[in-house]
Amino acid sequence: MFLETYLKVRKVFKPPKFSFFIGKWKNEPNLPVWRRGRIIRFYESPHERNDFWQGTRLLYSKWTDFGKRSHPILSKFVKPTYVLPIWLSFYIFNYDIWFKTKWEADDYRYEFPASFTIVFFGLAISITADEDCLYWESILTYLHYKGDIKKTCDRMGIWTKCSSGERYFGFKYEFLKDKQLKERLKQYQYEVLHNSKGV
Repeated sequence: MFLETYLKVRKVFKPPKFSFFIGKWKNEPNLPVWRRGRIIRFYESPHERNDFWQGTRLLYSKWTDFGKRSHPILSKFVKPTYVLPIWLSFYIFNYDIWFKTKWEADDYRYEFPASFTIVFFGLAISITADEDCLYWESILTYLHYKGDIKKTCDRMGIWTKCSSGERYFGFKYEFLKDKQLKERLKQYQYEVLHNSKGV
C-alpha cells in the first residue's frame, strides 16, 4: 500500500517529497515496467498454449497438441491468448517502496519508490513519493532497530563525497521532524566524528 512504510514512522520522520504525473501511461516512470493492455486467456494450463513474446508484445499464440485435445471446439475458433490494445488499459497500481536486504538482514537497499497510479484509456495519473535512497534506507534501518537512533546511525555509516572529500552520515538529521531525536542524533554524530581517527 502507498506509504505504508512511512506511516509507521510519521511521528519521527519528515514526510517524503511528492511528484505528480498526468499523461500517457507508456511515459509514466513507475512500476510495473510492462506497458500493455489486459491479457485474455482461453487456456487452463500453460501446457495448452505456445506463446511467443517480445518484451510486452505478444507476437503469436498457438494451441499445442495437448491444448487442441483439451479444447477441441474452442481451439478451432480462437487463439489461446489475446492482448488488448494499450488504449483499453484500466488499472490501479498501489505500491509501497520496494527494497531488498543484501549480505545481512539489516543491510537495506532501496529499489523503487512508493507510488499510486490510475490508468484509464492508456492515460495515467500518478503520485510518487520521491526521496533518495538514504532517506528510505534510514527509515527501514530505524524500523529494524526499533527506533534506536545510535544503532541506525552506525548501520547507515559515514560516507565521503568523491568530488570534495567531505564526510557525511547516511542517516541525516534533516530526515527527522521530532526535535528531541534530531538533537540527540546531531550530538551523537558530532561525537562519532570527533572521536574517529584522522578527524
